[in-house]
Amino acid sequence: MSCTSIAQHRMAARLALAIGGSLTVWLSAGAGGLLSSFAVASPGTLAPSARLPSDDLRSLLTGDDARRHNSSLLTGRSTSHGSLVAAVGAAAGAAALGLAIVARAARKPIVGANWKCNPKSKKDLDGLIANIQACDTSKCDVYMCPSMLHVDYCSDKFTNGAMVTPQNCNFTGCGAFTGESAVEQMQDMGITNVMIGHSERRGEFKITQMDTNSSLQDKLRYILDAGMTCVYCIGEPKSIREQGLPAVLLEMDKQLTLVYRMLDPEKVVIAYEPVWAIGTGLTASPEDAQATHAGIRNLISKRVSPAVADAIRIQYGGSANAKNAPELSAMPDIDGFLVGGASLKPEFKEIVDAISSAKADAPAALPFHWAPPTYFDFDKLESKGLRGDADKGSPSCSSRVLYKGKASSVGGWTCTPGGFPVVNRPTTEIFYILEGEGFLTDADGRAHCFHAGDTVVLPKGWSGRWDVTKTIRKIWVVNNHADDLSIGERQRAVVGSPQDFHWLKLKTLGKRSADWGEPEHFNKPLWKVGPTNVGAWACTAGGFLGTANRPTTEFFYVLEGLCFLTGADGIARRITAGDTVVLPKGWSGRWDIIEPIRKVFVVISE
Repeated sequence: MSCTSIAQHRMAARLALAIGGSLTVWLSAGAGGLLSSFAVASPGTLAPSARLPSDDLRSLLTGDDARRHNSSLLTGRSTSHGSLVAAVGAAAGAAALGLAIVARAARKPIVGANWKCNPKSKKDLDGLIANIQACDTSKCDVYMCPSMLHVDYCSDKFTNGAMVTPQNCNFTGCGAFTGESAVEQMQDMGITNVMIGHSERRGEFKITQMDTNSSLQDKLRYILDAGMTCVYCIGEPKSIREQGLPAVLLEMDKQLTLVYRMLDPEKVVIAYEPVWAIGTGLTASPEDAQATHAGIRNLISKRVSPAVADAIRIQYGGSANAKNAPELSAMPDIDGFLVGGASLKPEFKEIVDAISSAKADAPAALPFHWAPPTYFDFDKLESKGLRGDADKGSPSCSSRVLYKGKASSVGGWTCTPGGFPVVNRPTTEIFYILEGEGFLTDADGRAHCFHAGDTVVLPKGWSGRWDVTKTIRKIWVVNNHADDLSIGERQRAVVGSPQDFHWLKLKTLGKRSADWGEPEHFNKPLWKVGPTNVGAWACTAGGFLGTANRPTTEFFYVLEGLCFLTGADGIARRITAGDTVVLPKGWSGRWDIIEPIRKVFVVISE
């Protein structure tokens, strides 16, 4: 099973576990209608309205990630069971939308040049070949479809990876089949890709119908069985388009019904052609084209699986040219073009460049890092022995690292009672006290008491001393920044109490732009000096995309709430009270907050 498929099943399982118990999970069409109702049936399949006990749901998860959320909110902001069910449905649909958006980073764009019955003279082929050779195929797959008489001439002319792709084949191989060609003949010429189902062979433009949905089913099976790849064309005439999008998608469903189970994303590319736009100069608006492509992807999600829907490439084939390619390329569900008239011109290269550039800007698929509370339990930490600098008692320390970046790191640390001095700290450290108590004393004698639940900052250059009176356990973030701090910035330890970050102490930042719910977020800073920003953040229920390619690294400890983070790699994680999370610089993804979340954060500019 693909990584994306696993991620989607886990997402459904995690959302189900947010409620708990034995239940049926419906992921509703809450986000633009991209998903209709379905439920998790097993790690490998999706089935409508399948009932699954929570123990089976847990089998999709691993370790502590499968634990139930059982925290109580102190503020009355908790979500009722009924509204939580509704939130889960909306979150699932929204998360699926987020996955669809970020999945485009994994779908390499593809552009085809359909020369149809052109050119008239063989001597003109070299010019068309030069147009294709001029294309950069490092970020975009390219293929061209010469007429059958020109396939052999073109078959060995491309050195940039462009694929010669015949415009048709039969469904039974070599033999007494006048006017036909077989994939075995193509393979003998080194050809690996073929196009079938173009509207001009389906009977459009008053051309005798040469292909039907049934014959195309046989052809696709024959192509795939032979080890070839295929561009499979679908599309609707103007009479159907005029009836609206539902009628268009009904027709697309009919054209795909017999081949759904053969739609392997690694072997099949779908070319959607609005027939009324082919050769007419007309084209769908980017928004209309996107809506149709998203609808086709939704059909595949329902009939096959969301994993296949997210991974398969869908080209647009309605009079694409250099002028409209940039806007069409910006649509998340348009993965390329099947180009007709413009493929006979030098502008074909511009079309390839347009979609290569647009899709290259997709969010980076960096993973985020996560640890449950048990990751920093005493027995999970590595002993570092007695402190050699102690001047009081015999304190011993243990630690464990979760993440280490270019200039920052995060981990857990514990220390038994005792005291020791600190002189001119080389880094800035921020930590959250899980348990224990003691004192931090600045160089001028000012003492700061700390307890469980406190957030503490020790700036770079700070001098003073530790006195641990009750064994301490903390989660720490260290920023090894180059900037020196002023005397005023480095002379004091800073301690924030749990009361400082209570809901009533947070300042509203207003409503976030969201694709489900109406999330309102809140903030309170504790310390912001140089490249380090420390504070608390909270947000009510809702789903939204985070900052794409985030410019900073964020570390946070969750005080309360329940949410899901989904990265651009498609991996989702259930996040709840006690978890520690790292969102590295360059990370992209989305948030789906099921119960209001509150966290202590450290943001570092690296």
